[in-house]
Amino acid sequence: MKLSFFLLLPARTNAQTDNHELIAKGPYSFAGAGGCACHTEPKKEANAGARPLPIPFGKVYSTNLTQDKETGLGAWTDQQIQDAIVKGVRHARANSCQ
Repeated sequence: MKLSFFLLLPARTNAQTDNHELIAKGPYSFAGAGGCACHTEPKKEANAGARPLPIPFGKVYSTNLTQDKETGLGAWTDQQIQDAIVKGVRHARANSCQ
């Protein structure tokens, strides 16, 4: 009976406000975690990618994390970004040179 009581509680109604507050804290949290140095070439645009990362069999290049709609993540949906991070699935229109 206790479980059914909790299931009947109304959902929070201020979720939208919480999202705006959380989004506003994003840059602060990002910088506090060290930013994303692996996606930034020294003395170039932050998070623009193309930074070479040596691995045992060659180099891989970091991707562009900017909001640019043609070369970055600006045209991606939240779900596409989540899939790329969590599942390693690339957006269909992603630039393969990045």
